[in-house]
Amino acid sequence: FGARLNKNTLVEAHYWFQYSDRAIPRLNTYEGSDNSNLARQQDRTHRAVMKLSHFMKKGALTLQSGLNAENMIYSIRNRVYGEGYYNALYSKSEVYSSYNKVQYRFQPARNALVKAAATFNFYHVQTRDTVNQTGYDQFRREKGLMVSWQQQLTNLFSAMVLLRKDWVNEFSIPVIPYLGFDWTLNRKRKLIL
Repeated sequence: FGARLNKNTLVEAHYWFQYSDRAIPRLNTYEGSDNSNLARQQDRTHRAVMKLSHFMKKGALTLQSGLNAENMIYSIRNRVYGEGYYNALYSKSEVYSSYNKVQYRFQPARNALVKAAATFNFYHVQTRDTVNQTGYDQFRREKGLMVSWQQQLTNLFSAMVLLRKDWVNEFSIPVIPYLGFDWTLNRKRKLIL
């Protein structure tokens, strides 16, 4: 779904669902019985993304948010002769996550582009094995800032400088600098170094 709110503002929304139910093949090196180590996995996944873009004379502001919900059941069954099949492992997992990004793009000149972005992502994972009575329940937050400058220096040469800073939960990751370039060796064959 997409719609224009006005001449300069566009909103988009996407949703998809996926269901899978499959047998997981055994390792080629497995030497046991054909009636044991039978693995199966079922997945149900819902995903939704919403994006709002506002275009200006020399730039664009984009707000994007995505949601993800996954449910998975994974089991391994073994046959016990005279008794039938028993679960060696029966695990139920749930994953909930949210991806959020704000980005501003500014083109001060025809041959230059500046980008600044902030991200805020959240994850919640819960899993439990009903056979072994084990599992965990974890929450994770990620925040990030990024700024970059791209410059087309000649018809054949461009350069980019980028700085990125991330936090995972309350842990601060050092600033990540990046310096790169593209050199077009052959335009006709689109050969770029």
